[in-house]
Amino acid sequence: MVCFTTINAQVKSPKGHVELTKEGVTVSVDYSRPYKKGRTIFGGLVPFGKYWRTGANLATEISFSKAVVFNGKDVKAGRYRFYTIPGEKMWTLVLNSELNKKGFYEPNHDLDVVSSEVESKTMKKQLEQFTILLKDTKKGISLSLKWDTTKVVIPIELK
Repeated sequence: MVCFTTINAQVKSPKGHVELTKEGVTVSVDYSRPYKKGRTIFGGLVPFGKYWRTGANLATEISFSKAVVFNGKDVKAGRYRFYTIPGEKMWTLVLNSELNKKGFYEPNHDLDVVSSEVESKTMKKQLEQFTILLKDTKKGISLSLKWDTTKVVIPIELK
């Protein structure tokens, strides 16, 4: 098992990379890590019910070296654009086959591969910088999105 995160702190929203390998399956995420800077994040900077690139700058991309079950949905091995639609209590998670695009612009929704919903949680401690984490679990890997006082945990089961 290997897990690491790379950060460049000299950019407004530095690039981040997180990767975890378990039982021969590698999950990796490339994204940008904006800061809170005193702003209201969810329901403010990131409106509820609207497309979010799940970070900043370029679109967030996630890859799976082998087929997995992403939040209850079968996903083939490959690289995908990963975007979300945050809600007050539930978030929509979407994997899309359109890659290498500026993240600010919405993707071609006809290329959505998987869409599912997950509950968001409130954290006691505020987190200044948007962070994506991968963690080894009994059933596979969990992917966590954390920023401000919001946390979303997505199960990834190995096949």
